[in-house]
Amino acid sequence: CALVHIDLDMYSMGKDYPAAHCIYADPKWGARDLHDTLDRVLTPNQRSEAQRRAGAVAQRTADARARAEAQLKAEWDKNPISALRLMGEIRDLAPKNAVFVGAGGTSGRAPFGQLMNLTEPDSFYEGGAALGFPLPGTLGAALALPDRPVIGLLREGDSMYSIQGLWTAAHYSIPCTWIVFNNASYRILKLGMVRYLGETPRKSEFLGMDFGEPALDISKQAAVWGIHNAKVTHPEELRPALQAALAHPGPSLVDVSIETGYRNV
Repeated sequence: CALVHIDLDMYSMGKDYPAAHCIYADPKWGARDLHDTLDRVLTPNQRSEAQRRAGAVAQRTADARARAEAQLKAEWDKNPISALRLMGEIRDLAPKNAVFVGAGGTSGRAPFGQLMNLTEPDSFYEGGAALGFPLPGTLGAALALPDRPVIGLLREGDSMYSIQGLWTAAHYSIPCTWIVFNNASYRILKLGMVRYLGETPRKSEFLGMDFGEPALDISKQAAVWGIHNAKVTHPEELRPALQAALAHPGPSLVDVSIETGYRNV
């Protein structure tokens, strides 16, 4: 299976994955032109094979979602709260036309992909995983799409890069909801260290990767500026806190203490 990379940034082409073909174009229009061209030139046999592969991909996706739902059920009552449980609650409570900014970092990214099914355009913005983007990015999305509810899925450490965005939300009364996947650590650095050490006998102490005291409590940061907020540490608190935040007419924030372990994904 050949990889075709369509991008507006020539530097990025083939940088992370070897590509059989690189196309310098706007991804939306480039993909449209590629689709139209293939539609004209595909033979009946090639079209049949493409449909077979599409069916196989759809089946794998359905199987993966079924496994995720089973895992969600198994982790529902875990304490500390499972990142999968948190994402499941967000999926069930968020309005159908919600816009999501960020995916909760390394804790939330996999659950987001496993559970969310976004069917409307302009429903997800990641900011290229840039540090500090989701908190102010949520404000930008809320201003750009005022007729849709906007939910920012934050990481607690990452949010400290742009914490002043809370003041901006309060000052201009920008309606949005932030939900913090708070694992009290730089989990991505732990994962990087585990991968770096690989199968070697060396073990890491993860120096400087756990926040410790004072804890990063983003709900207290929100409280300073009078933003509707909640701190959630137990599973039974989760749904009421999310419901109240999503119903609030102005900016709101829910800081959720989740499991602090990591999966090497």
